[in-house]
Amino acid sequence: MPGQAGWHIICDIFNMPHSISNVWIHLTWATKYRTPVLIKEKRGIIFKNISTIAQEKGYNLKIINGTEDHVHCLVRMKSSQCISRLTNDLKGISSRWINDNNILSDHFDWQNGYAAFSVCPRNVKRILKYIKNQ
Repeated sequence: MPGQAGWHIICDIFNMPHSISNVWIHLTWATKYRTPVLIKEKRGIIFKNISTIAQEKGYNLKIINGTEDHVHCLVRMKSSQCISRLTNDLKGISSRWINDNNILSDHFDWQNGYAAFSVCPRNVKRILKYIKNQ
């Protein structure tokens, strides 16, 4: 209503010409049976491949790291993207690549599930540090 404080702000929100999204997701998944096969010597090439997949698919992967049996990454999602599709792409394409290129000595699979946690924008630096120190 004209004359009421803040009315113009509400009108501006409802008349936005573009979509705005600032959605950060901390994503983690494990190797099948949490088998410790992601040895340090192989993790770099595997994580680089996952980063390449993310870039080719248009995902904004900020960081990826992990241990012998699981992966952590931080992704800034676009409003048009879906967490399950992103995860399926990263896990599916990377496991196929690992097996097709004999990166590991045995057949490789990721565990079926994953965990996805929303991250408040003010906590992004803390989560980046956490993932970096895996």
